[in-house]
Amino acid sequence: MRTLVLALLLPLLASPALAAKAEPQEVELRFQPQPGDKLRQTINMNMQMAMNMLPGPDTNEEQRAKLQEGAKKLGKGMSMDMKMAMRVEASDADAKGDYLLHLRGEGGQMNLKMADQPPKAMPNPVGDLELDTLTNVDHNKMEILRIKSAQPALKDSKMLESMGQGLIKQAFGAMSELEGRRMKIGDSAEIPFDVQMPMAQLPANAHIVATLGFTLKSIRGGIANFDTVVKMKMDMASNEGEAQQMKMAMTGGGTGTMAYRIADHLPMRNDMLLSMRMDMQMPADVSMQMDMTMKMDARGERYR
Repeated sequence: MRTLVLALLLPLLASPALAAKAEPQEVELRFQPQPGDKLRQTINMNMQMAMNMLPGPDTNEEQRAKLQEGAKKLGKGMSMDMKMAMRVEASDADAKGDYLLHLRGEGGQMNLKMADQPPKAMPNPVGDLELDTLTNVDHNKMEILRIKSAQPALKDSKMLESMGQGLIKQAFGAMSELEGRRMKIGDSAEIPFDVQMPMAQLPANAHIVATLGFTLKSIRGGIANFDTVVKMKMDMASNEGEAQQMKMAMTGGGTGTMAYRIADHLPMRNDMLLSMRMDMQMPADVSMQMDMTMKMDARGERYR
């Protein structure tokens, strides 16, 4: 009788152990879309910026009055919200492993809010951009074959090419540096980070150093959870002999998290909060200070 009872109980006792399948302790990172993939990434960004102009000892009274008037407006700051989505569709690979990637920007809403003014809608240059690229299963290099945009400002071929490269960076970012990397829980990796500043093109002599660090904190339910850290520094000075001498320095950083689904190599969530401080020494002994914070949220999904 005792043997019969044990025979009946053993499956029940064993089932919890079978159900509690051990989680993997290592993950192999893959970010490049593979043949047949259909992916959608949504990005939301909010930027808050405040500026202040400060006179120097050699600033005359007229210049001081203008700076004080401008400081009243700049001190109230400005904000910008951006929302957009990107779709990526990959073809099947041929015998050589080559396949096409079709990237398409969607939406591209961007609103600028200045102090004491209603929000102003602004065009997002990658909001309706489409491009076809050629890549291969054995490498992550992408060759742009075709670019299309309905915006009149992007008719120039060089500018369109630049925007196309920007869309690729925005879709896959610095993650290509981690392609194929294997990480165990507790491991960290630091890679160069391409900073996309929401401002006019920086001068050629502006040197930006930025790194993005990843630490694998845990693996639960097939999701690898990472903590991320960004460090940024920029220095710029006028070239010798220039009439308008200007110096600029920027420091910043931030933290975030990334959730990566192991089974299908999908970054499901990538959130980050950044803060930056810029100090600029301008002609006429005037200095400008700018403080900026950016909150970025990205979500990834697959579709049929």
